[in-house]
Amino acid sequence: MNKSRILVLIAILSIVSLSAFAAGTTAKSHGMTVRGTVSALDQSAKTFSVTPKKGSAVELTWNDATKVNHPPLSNGEDVTVKYMKKDGKNVATVVNSAAPKAAKPAAKSGK
Repeated sequence: MNKSRILVLIAILSIVSLSAFAAGTTAKSHGMTVRGTVSALDQSAKTFSVTPKKGSAVELTWNDATKVNHPPLSNGEDVTVKYMKKDGKNVATVVNSAAPKAAKPAAKSGK
């Protein structure tokens, strides 16, 4: 009787371990962030790159669910992007950019 209980316990532990492993291999990476400057923006392909001050550029895509604050995106814009890996691509979930800067008033000539 004890041998059968041990075998059942081992079988249950094996099934739980395998299901946890399978879930871990299909899970998506969430919560990654990159800060930098937008470059290689392609509106039609919905792709862009963000180049941080230090490090390599991160190639990103966006979709209809991506929240873009202060649209539209433009090359040279400073942004903070939250993204996740999905199907081998970095998919932007939130794109925060600085509010557009107001133009400086023209300098007055001192007469």
